[in-house]
Amino acid sequence: MDAQREAFLPVKTPFTRKIVLATNIAETSVTVPGVRYVVDCGKAKVKQYRARLGMESLLAKPISKSSAVQRTGRAGREGPGKCFRLYPESAFKTLQDSDLPEILRNDVLGAVLTMKARGIQDVLAFPLMDPPETEAIEKALIHLHFLGALNDDGTITRTGETMARFPISAPLGAVLLAAADPEFDCVVEAIDIISCITSGEDIFLSIQSEQAQEEVENFRKELQRREGDIITYLTTIQQYTAENADRVNWCKQRKINMRNMKQALNIRRQLRGMCLKEKLLDEAPPADPQPFVPISPERAEQVLKCFLRGFALKTAMLAPDGSFVTVQGKHVVAIHPASVLHGQKKEAIMFLEHVYTNKNYAKKVSAVQATWIVEAMGGK
Repeated sequence: MDAQREAFLPVKTPFTRKIVLATNIAETSVTVPGVRYVVDCGKAKVKQYRARLGMESLLAKPISKSSAVQRTGRAGREGPGKCFRLYPESAFKTLQDSDLPEILRNDVLGAVLTMKARGIQDVLAFPLMDPPETEAIEKALIHLHFLGALNDDGTITRTGETMARFPISAPLGAVLLAAADPEFDCVVEAIDIISCITSGEDIFLSIQSEQAQEEVENFRKELQRREGDIITYLTTIQQYTAENADRVNWCKQRKINMRNMKQALNIRRQLRGMCLKEKLLDEAPPADPQPFVPISPERAEQVLKCFLRGFALKTAMLAPDGSFVTVQGKHVVAIHPASVLHGQKKEAIMFLEHVYTNKNYAKKVSAVQATWIVEAMGGK
């Protein structure tokens, strides 16, 4: 974060040139003062949901003409400037005029649920300005039916109406509702985990040097759980809220994004209030700070079974060759290096994100049992 702030500060010594490496967020969202020259590579990492495969891809792709113009506009906003494009004019002419609308790049599950909650019955025929592919909408309808949000005739259920009122994805909404079931009774834990994973980028910062990694790993060991990432997130937010003395230093030692942790607490406060209103919680949880009590393996098992109610379709089984094969789609996936389960072989895994970068990755991974998946699928 300190390095990012330096981009907006004047240089401290005279006759010094400041070089800022930026993602495409610098096109419109921020203005860096003092920029005179822009070097445009003509690429951007774009996240796109592929309904046919049921996964997201994050790949470097050519930008649009409008993005190229925006990048040029970053140069000389406060004086004369120039943009150097690292691609020929012929390549510029082949670029699309504008970026693909978000509804065509993202999973439409949330949009379809919102439309159903607003009383739109035939979402396939609804005249959207940029209609997604029919297959994407059909898969969203099937998924919502699986989650219990839609009846067999496509009408929204009471469960679906409740899910639509929460500012989280439909699968996470299904988890939250399942958490209130006496079988699980883990609403407080579910809120803590959901708050962590919806706070923006990952709360765990990446570590560049090997020496720093060794130091940080010693601190992170107390957070990491053998059950996987979900319970690790739970342990992290519980320890963070228990650490009332010096949270800044606590985050620095463990390379945790404090801004995202603060955002997680804001989301946590909002979700707790909504769960009280929706009668998912009988009473407000005790205020922070609370003494940290590690979750027991038995309780962790209940939490993971609860999350399977929303993510049973995002599971994979260990194959004889040591790889993991997804239950839906039969794709070979690898556990992402950022996961605490990276390099481990488990009977089965549940993952909250499925992303293709240079290979098929399962992210936010937890170890589960095959019988739990069957129970969560309910024979479907």
